[in-house]
Amino acid sequence: MSSDKKKIFVALSGGVDSSTTTAILLEQGYDVSAVFMITHDQAYHAQQQAQTAADQLGIKLYVLDMRKKFEKVLDYFCSEYKKARTPNPCVFCNRTIKFSQLWQFAQENGSDLFATGHYVRVLKGENG
Repeated sequence: MSSDKKKIFVALSGGVDSSTTTAILLEQGYDVSAVFMITHDQAYHAQQQAQTAADQLGIKLYVLDMRKKFEKVLDYFCSEYKKARTPNPCVFCNRTIKFSQLWQFAQENGSDLFATGHYVRVLKGENG
């Protein structure tokens, strides 16, 4: 594998969006790895979908147990719901977990970029 390829981590759920994003990035010549986050005790099926997608795409899948951190997202949701508000747990999770914890994991593992099925982020310190 060429060392001049940009390394990118994709948050891979195994669904259509993140799997398609991963395939496109591979076609474009990126060095792609994937990360899946466990957010609840019944995540095994979703994890298997992500692993199947990673296997079919020929990339490594890292699995992170984020259940403890995800409790903050659930606490936020319940708190807002009890106040008769309409919470958006995805916005809270994106800020506190997906684009902070997963981004940090990607950086610690040598990634230049981070992507989801909807978003590609240039990590701090990238040159060009």
